[in-house]
Amino acid sequence: MIKLIFILMTVVILASSNAFPITKVGNGNDGDDLLTYSEIREGPILISRLKAIELLKKTNTNSIAKLGNLLSEVRNTKLLMINENLSPEAIKKLGGNEKGKNIFARTYPKPNAATKFFPHVKKLNEKQLVALHIHEGLHRALPKSMRENEKIVEEITMAITDPETTNDLIASVVQSSEVDEVKNIQSSTKRNYENVSFEKFDEKVVKKSKLNNPSTIGISQSILVNPNIESNNKVNGITTLQSYLFPFGKNKRVLGVGIDLNLLEMEGGNYLGPIGLSLRSLVFTRRGFDAELFAKASINSISDEEFTNSYLGRDAYTVGMGLKYNDGNMYIQNDLAYTFESKTSQTVGPTNITYQFGDIISTHLKAGTSVGNLDLGGVIEVFLAGESIEKDDVNYVDRQDNLRIVTIGPELTYHFNNFQVQGSFKYKVDSTSNVGLEQLGNITGFGAGNGNFSLGAKYKF
Repeated sequence: MIKLIFILMTVVILASSNAFPITKVGNGNDGDDLLTYSEIREGPILISRLKAIELLKKTNTNSIAKLGNLLSEVRNTKLLMINENLSPEAIKKLGGNEKGKNIFARTYPKPNAATKFFPHVKKLNEKQLVALHIHEGLHRALPKSMRENEKIVEEITMAITDPETTNDLIASVVQSSEVDEVKNIQSSTKRNYENVSFEKFDEKVVKKSKLNNPSTIGISQSILVNPNIESNNKVNGITTLQSYLFPFGKNKRVLGVGIDLNLLEMEGGNYLGPIGLSLRSLVFTRRGFDAELFAKASINSISDEEFTNSYLGRDAYTVGMGLKYNDGNMYIQNDLAYTFESKTSQTVGPTNITYQFGDIISTHLKAGTSVGNLDLGGVIEVFLAGESIEKDDVNYVDRQDNLRIVTIGPELTYHFNNFQVQGSFKYKVDSTSNVGLEQLGNITGFGAGNGNFSLGAKYKF
């Protein structure tokens, strides 16, 4: 009888176990998971997930290689909240604090894993929560070789959540991150923990990269200050029409062609020239930095014979590099250029005079701050020119030693969508022998006299 009762009890227990299997939530290591986690069914975390889904659809991340599963991971992951009544020691044991830093969420780096939020996630605003959903989703959606690399996940998250992001920009960041991963693989075994954490998210503005809208078309007007040009038709101003198109290249390396048409406003009338032809290549863009190489030819095409037959009637060829940083709050730009030496001739009566211009090294330093749509900054330019020679076909020779000219001035820029309006003023504050900018022999490139006022507008696309 006792043996029969024992058999019946064993059958009941086994039947109960098969009919009602135990469901483990979380890591299942301590047996208290059902008391530790609760599913999130309402509130800011759920609302922010909808915002994240909307953003991923808007940027069409499904079309980007390596991100095809991201939308699905963010949409379908189970959202769990850790019990806020747990002690700090218990939360730390669960991974809510690491090296003194609060961890807002954790997930397993594998598809379809749940996302577990810690109580201090309530300190984040909606934008930060959106980024957190995407960040954790990337840990599950990216290929195995990338998903556990915190640096890669953070960079892609920032690219997606950038207010000015584009599908192409996100794709270029993903591709660049993949290359970096091949160069410097971070093994998950060295991290000594299964879950990857989102330690903190500062509401950063990702770089306003020129890669977003590299092509421009614009117009500007410059009024020269004391243009000391030895010509009866003194130049008072310059109107410039610019067009820069970037149809070549891909991802972060694009190549463009530019044309400048200049109209010189003289006392005796208006004349066309010189014409500027340029090549520009955006070779690097990352972490707020843009690096660009450029080459420009200023071809003398001035239709005024008297102006052409002067020491300003020369062709100028320039190469250089520009480096710009912009984090949304401040910007710094450094340009370094080299203009090759060249010569031109002038006929005065029966005498032919030749002007030999030395090479020129020029620096353009710009810095400022962004207040809403307005950029407030200043510009410093330094020109260092080599020895120049003036000689005739008889025996006259005049040599001018190396020249130094320094200009400084403010610059204001207003941005509205893809439109930009800019006003600036530069004035000569230092020079060798009190020479003017016209002595550099490139009126459309460097200016003339003691400086200029400039106002322009452009459209970026």
